[in-house]
Amino acid sequence: MRILDSRKSIALLLFAVLFFSMPLTSLAFNDLQKVPWAEDAINELHEKDIINGVNSEEFAPNRSITRAEVAKLIVLANYREMVGTFDSTFSDVSEDYFYKEIIDTAAALQIVKGYPDITFRPTHSITRAEAAVIFDNAYSINAGSIDRSFSDLKKGHWAEEAITNLASNRLMNGYPNGTIRPDDEITRAEFAVMLKRVMDYEDGIMPEETESTYEEEVVRLTNQERTSRGLAPLEIDAELAEVAELKSADMRDNNYFAHTSPTYGSPFQMMSEFDIDYSTAAENIASGQQTPEQVVNAWMNSDGHRANILREGITHIGVGYVEGGSYNTYWTQMFIGK
Repeated sequence: MRILDSRKSIALLLFAVLFFSMPLTSLAFNDLQKVPWAEDAINELHEKDIINGVNSEEFAPNRSITRAEVAKLIVLANYREMVGTFDSTFSDVSEDYFYKEIIDTAAALQIVKGYPDITFRPTHSITRAEAAVIFDNAYSINAGSIDRSFSDLKKGHWAEEAITNLASNRLMNGYPNGTIRPDDEITRAEFAVMLKRVMDYEDGIMPEETESTYEEEVVRLTNQERTSRGLAPLEIDAELAEVAELKSADMRDNNYFAHTSPTYGSPFQMMSEFDIDYSTAAENIASGQQTPEQVVNAWMNSDGHRANILREGITHIGVGYVEGGSYNTYWTQMFIGK
């Protein structure tokens, strides 16, 4: 839809709820382009000798992670010096098994426990609920300040406390439809990202910082789309970015998804209220996407949103990203030409 404001500025305003799920380039492995949202975490854990690929070139990020692999990651991240000091007698873990000392350590410390039949089942995959409990066993994370509930996490679920504690500290994310999918298997990439978040959290680095990082990444990806087509990159306008973040927060807090805000009016009215000068302006909004890659890909796969991103005549951009609310994430791109 084309809208002409009082200054005869034309902007394309597009209403679309876009749902997707995840997606940088790798130094260590050649298949991390499949999960750019996890690349930094995987590379950092690899540099610290915590995580390895399935071979020298591939990480297999979308493969389900096994109990033995999880034990290795947690033990090497926290209890490396204790490896070799315990012994266990699981019937399915032989003395010459590659992960034997790792499994012994994880089991002795009650991080990844064995089964009543005296098996460890090292090659079995783990679920998201099991991952949450393992992190809780290893780190004893207390409940955070963020109120998170999930429609498929029933009261009294055996992993409810662990999942809630992680989610309330932004250490475990749910899905756009308000679910957490506790019984879904967790991938190697997903577990690596969670481990990196928890390690940062333990070091006093709060996950909330990802909001500004996400906004910067949206700008980078947007400019990548433009420059690859011979268009000039957009400059970040700090004041416009503040307005975009207010718009995202307004959608979350007032439980709506639309270009026209019940608080601020149209995007043009909102920009004017905050003294944003422009000759032309446009806005893209989205909700539910978990990463910058997802949301930019979603916009680029929509003709109208794509047209806004690739418009000639716009010079500056502001991006606002917030978490919470009905859709879990809200994204706003505001474009202006000066």
